[in-house]
Amino acid sequence: MINKHFIKLREKIIKLEKYKNLYNLKQMKLKIIIIILLVLSCLCYSQEKPIKTHLFLGDWESTEGNKIIEKWRVVNDSEYTADVYEILDKDTVLKEKIKLKYINNVLYYYPLVFEQNNSREIEFKLVSLENDGRKFIFENSEHDFPHRIIYNFKTNMKLYASIEGYIESEFKQINFSYKKTNLTANDFILTGIIRKEAFFNKAGREIEGVFDYYFEIDGVKYFIKFHGYGVTVTDIEKYIDMPVRLKFKMLYGLWDADDNTYQSRVGNYVGIISIEE
Repeated sequence: MINKHFIKLREKIIKLEKYKNLYNLKQMKLKIIIIILLVLSCLCYSQEKPIKTHLFLGDWESTEGNKIIEKWRVVNDSEYTADVYEILDKDTVLKEKIKLKYINNVLYYYPLVFEQNNSREIEFKLVSLENDGRKFIFENSEHDFPHRIIYNFKTNMKLYASIEGYIESEFKQINFSYKKTNLTANDFILTGIIRKEAFFNKAGREIEGVFDYYFEIDGVKYFIKFHGYGVTVTDIEKYIDMPVRLKFKMLYGLWDADDNTYQSRVGNYVGIISIEE
């Protein structure tokens, strides 16, 4: 009798241990899943594409209507400013100041129009990025007009902008088009990453021992043209794939030829003036 009871009791204990082990296993699996999700969420956040704010930099001149010029400059890696001028007859009048600034990892646009809003800044928050991160949509639904300010960089040299909103329940949109000018006059200081890549000729064949160098800003790579500038290949070799702060010019034209009668590549590039350590 005792043996039978003992056997039954032992069987119950084994079942309980089995359920306990299954419970512990489930709990462990749940913890592992939670950890994996947390890691993935962190990875997703860390791999989020940087905002291409450097596209604002430079002098932008309107191509239609009254001549307007926006001159964008660097304050630091988290803040840019612009002076906005309107050319009236022979007079150049400063009409507006703009601040583009990160606050708690959120990008804001602050225009200050001297003859409006008691000459105080109005806050517009970045609410959307479109066109592969080249179209910036800033919004302040509580402001009278505009409610939205949009910068759409069609290329590094061409910009379409607009302000829009409602006036007495009627939607209104004002459009502007700009081209980038005065390239050689502007120097900028920003932090980016130096990239080194194999060189391929026009036939697509890799040329051994020959490399192209790029300065990557906000995830966008710009060819580095060394000829005619202060920094050499030797100077930047130690910064490959590392963040580095450079003083540079953002230019457009021939990449890898100094003879304007021929070249193999053309487009946006940078000339590095100095390494800012």
